[in-house]
Amino acid sequence: MAVAMAPDTSTERSHRGFCMSFSPDTAGVGAPARARINLYAIAWRWHALAGLVVLPFLLTLALTGAVMVFFTGFQTRLGPNPVVEPLPTAHTVSEQALAALARVPDGRLRTYIAPSAPDRAAWFEVQRGDITYALAVDPYRGEVLRADRDGLRAEFLKSDRIEFNFSGGLGLPVNADRNLARRGMPEIGWVLEFGPAMNVKLATSDDGHHDLQLRLPVRAAFALDGGVDYVGTLFAPNLRATFRNVAWAGGTQLRVSTGPVFATADYHRFYYGVEPQFATATRPAFEPKAGYSGWDLSASAARIVGNWRLFAFSGVDLINGARFEDSPLIRRSGNWNVGLGVAFVIASSGERASYRE
Repeated sequence: MAVAMAPDTSTERSHRGFCMSFSPDTAGVGAPARARINLYAIAWRWHALAGLVVLPFLLTLALTGAVMVFFTGFQTRLGPNPVVEPLPTAHTVSEQALAALARVPDGRLRTYIAPSAPDRAAWFEVQRGDITYALAVDPYRGEVLRADRDGLRAEFLKSDRIEFNFSGGLGLPVNADRNLARRGMPEIGWVLEFGPAMNVKLATSDDGHHDLQLRLPVRAAFALDGGVDYVGTLFAPNLRATFRNVAWAGGTQLRVSTGPVFATADYHRFYYGVEPQFATATRPAFEPKAGYSGWDLSASAARIVGNWRLFAFSGVDLINGARFEDSPLIRRSGNWNVGLGVAFVIASSGERASYRE
């Protein structure tokens, strides 16, 4: 079997990059041997895809691990350790604990972490119900410097208002035989979208139940039909409002998001372009440009009932003014989708974070 890597010159997906092709030499090979070769080719492709998906997570682990090692001297596992000005005498641990408990009424002290240096704060973990709070206390003045419910949570990178993580999506296949607009054109298979995202918290209610975020995801798209081919990049900035404990207290969440979508010419060509060889009297050739791809509006609801997770979602995609709006493959200027789902949690840890996290 010969394995080759060459520039992808297919007209339907003309984009810069490389695709992997497999050319098993089956001349004079019996059926069982050909079956083994085909199975090997399929396994090799899915192995390559798995590596492509897992690689960003491995890079994230390496980067965050390096950051943790770098900050070990002045950061605890609960977060950045505040600097304090030393005084000749310090409060007793009991007095510091009372200051921490005063900030969390009806709380129960779980852990005490002594200052790592004379100019560092002490940490206390206080639990109230299912929520654990991390509090930094000035050992010399007995004052709480930081009370954070997020102290036990970690992302790729995070500050009080900005966090970096990853986002992904999965595009569904399009059958050319069932789609009259694409009849006679190559089919579109599964498309994996994956990339970094930055979230900016614009506003939060005093009780933490409601917030407004600006989300800035950038995702690269890869076609998975017969290989792993890069087909373009999209950018989908959006505003997302989250409302917790709506209608029912404890475990109910509503989210509404809206924003524009922008994509590269390769991405638009993959979905909406018509190459000259596929043009007909009713389907002229079309070459879309990069830029505006439309506007998305979506809403979702989730509810926790014991070990059950119930959720529903609905969304509207509007393409008025999009760079591909004049494509002969477009039949309507909007798309509406709705869905329901249910999940069951088989097992969970004994200590749970608050639902708002």
